Amino acid sequence: MIEGIPAVKRARGYRVYDQKGRRLLDLYQNGGRALLGHRTEGVTAELKRILDRGLYSPYPSVYARRLKKALNLWLPGYPKVVIYRNRDSLIRSLEKDFKIIEPGRNPGAILPGERNLQPSHQGISLYRPYTPVPDRLDGLIPVIPFPFSETPWVLCLREDSSKKNLLDEEVSPVFLAGACKAVHSLLNTQESRDVEEWNFLSQHKFLRQGIYFTYLGDEKSYRDLFSHMLACGFILDPDYPPVNIIPGEYSPGELKLFRKALEEWK
Repeated sequence: MIEGIPAVKRARGYRVYDQKGRRLLDLYQNGGRALLGHRTEGVTAELKRILDRGLYSPYPSVYARRLKKALNLWLPGYPKVVIYRNRDSLIRSLEKDFKIIEPGRNPGAILPGERNLQPSHQGISLYRPYTPVPDRLDGLIPVIPFPFSETPWVLCLREDSSKKNLLDEEVSPVFLAGACKAVHSLLNTQESRDVEEWNFLSQHKFLRQGIYFTYLGDEKSYRDLFSHMLACGFILDPDYPPVNIIPGEYSPGELKLFRKALEEWK
């Protein structure tokens, strides 16, 4: 469904603008990587600072250690951090080292818990910010709110994890520093979304938990809904089952228009 989204010319906060200047409110937020908006405060300046120092290449740097320290502040119950250069590398590790994903049986490259509102109940699971941190899993794959790149991905393991031979992959200091800054921004941001304003979602086959909501209907009807909402100025999760996210900022008019669009589709 993502091919239906028009080419984006610029993005700011929780809104993107197409080539014709049309504004779209983003409830997809790049799968949560734009959870703090498309211009996370301080991240752009941090990236420019690192670029000015010529730190492009994925050589060893101090930024891997700094990212791990930031993640320990965020998820202290999972202090052992492994850094992967991209999603595919993480998935290969889940296949080979943890036997979480069976090779050849995951054509969509879906991570455990990725299509759910809450983490899986056992093993290793994706973890979304502003949800309760599970304390009985072996490891978490946190969604870092770093919208500038699909790298890095990290796996946070419990202190007593039996996996002791996992090595970090080298990632450009640019992306490590950006991800580190994004984690600190998340920790310093007071979550204040008025989720009660969105209680009407339950009237339209949605299930909401906190700031996240999924669709309970079938895939065909969700595709129709996705296209309809896009035409009305809203970007939903282009995957199914979806995990949509209430924007961190929106106007009363946008909320009213969103409700109206749902009523028209219904």
